[in-house]
Amino acid sequence: MGHDSLANILRSNFNLMHHHKWSLGDVDGMMPWEKHIYVDMLNDWVKEQDDLAKQQENEYKNMVSQLKRRRR
Repeated sequence: MGHDSLANILRSNFNLMHHHKWSLGDVDGMMPWEKHIYVDMLNDWVKEQDDLAKQQENEYKNMVSQLKRRRR
């Protein structure tokens, strides 16, 4: 993380603390490479959750569309 700007480091700390409920002590206690791995893992998890939500929304829309067609 040596290439990260101070703003990026603070933004990562904020996100870990406020969105994922980690303490500042936990975040500050990590080695830079360890924090980088956790941030990458969290980004992957958030993307998976977004993809799952989109899939469920599409399934719901398809179900509603099928019900509307049956009523006609």
